[in-house]
Formats: sequence, C-alpha cells, structure tokens
Amino acid sequence: MLKLTQEIFGPYDPDLQRGGDFSQEILGTTMELSQYFTEIVEDRRKNPTDDLASVLANAEIDGKPMDPLDQMSYFIITPTAGHDTTAAVLGAGLKALLDHPDQLALWRDNPDLDESATKELMRWVAPVRHMVRTATEDVELRGKKIRAGDNLALWYPAACRDPEVYANPHTLNIQNDPKKNLAFGYGQHMCLGMHLAVMEVSRFYRELLPRLNEIECIGDPQWIRANFVGGLKSLPVRSVFNSASR
Repeated sequence: MLKLTQEIFGPYDPDLQRGGDFSQEILGTTMELSQYFTEIVEDRRKNPTDDLASVLANAEIDGKPMDPLDQMSYFIITPTAGHDTTAAVLGAGLKALLDHPDQLALWRDNPDLDESATKELMRWVAPVRHMVRTATEDVELRGKKIRAGDNLALWYPAACRDPEVYANPHTLNIQNDPKKNLAFGYGQHMCLGMHLAVMEVSRFYRELLPRLNEIECIGDPQWIRANFVGGLKSLPVRSVFNSASR
C-alpha cells in the first residue's frame, strides 16, 4: 500500500516511478488499487465488520447502493491520502522544529499545546500542494473575472502563508490560532480525515519530544518531487534519547 501510494502521488519522482510513460504509470497504479479494493468490497459485503471498509462497502445514497465509481474513489483516497499526508507532516514537521529549536523546546514542555502545535506544523508543511475546482457561476475576485466552468487551482502552501490571515506567516509559531488553519481545505471540501490526522501527529510528537535530549540534522534533506501531495524522502539526523526512554 505504501508503494502504491508513493507511486500515485509521486509520479514525477525518479525514485518512485515504475519507469514507464507517466499516464500509463498512473493508470497502472490506479488499476492495482481498484483491484485490491474490489476484493475488499466483496468481502465486507459478505462479512461486514465494524471497520471503515464495511461502512463504505455497504453505503447507500437515497436508499440505493453507492455509485461504484464514487465508492472506489472513497476507497482509494482514504488510505492513500490518509497516510501519505500524515507521514509528510511528521517528516517535514520535524525538520521545521529542528529549524526552530525554541518552538521544539516550547512544545516539548507544554502538552497543552499539542493541538495548536500540530495544526501549525500542518500549516507550515502544507502536504497537499494544490486542488482543482470548477467555478459554478461568474464572479469577480480581486479584479479578476472568473467564468462559470473555469478550472481554478487552489494553492495550499500560498493560502497557508496568507498575510491577511496570519500576522507573521513566514514564522513558525506553535501558539497560532488553530482555527485559522487552511491546510485541510474549507467548507464542504474539508479534509475527510482531519481529526484522525491531528490525533496521529499530536500523539507521535507527544511521545517523541519528551524523550529527546538532543537532535540535529547531519545531512541534507531529500524531498519528493511532486506538485500534488508530497514531503520528505529522507532526513538524516543524530539524536540522543534520555535515560527514561525505552
């Protein structure tokens, strides 16, 4: 699953490519995921459990089974986006903390900052780089005319550093108001797994930071070559854990 996720989100990265034509790579990866989840759907319909796969496999819209394409889209996006984006925040977020040791120390000693710190890392990293939406009506925004039917690119890293929203957008501040976070989208397009992601990242750092005596980068980070979802491939570090850690 990790390999397929990296392939579908990093088709431009030479270390993640299958080695074929770009469009064929995406198609091949999508087909593998679809085949895997088709078997899951069949199994959960016959043997439902209390997991999310059973909910999706047996979901109904207006009393009718969910459209197969919609259903498969949910199955593909839930595990792929769900763990790749979170992993990106964990890796790139650690680099951000190493670049801002005062924030690392502040978070380590203040568990009450777990939620705001986690969302600030997500703002800073913005693992989802962009989404495309279609305008449903004519509108003028900041002097630009947008026509119904126009495709619009939403650039999340830019939104997460909007000076009209954040007083110091290019400064990492784990005490920033978490309600202003735009890394998860907005409105009806809010991230499906937002609360799970916050819990995972928060829990990871709450376990890690108190155990650290020292940590520093000892090499250059390597980034995934991607323009949709991405983060670090590697971050060489040297760390010293305290005697209380296992």
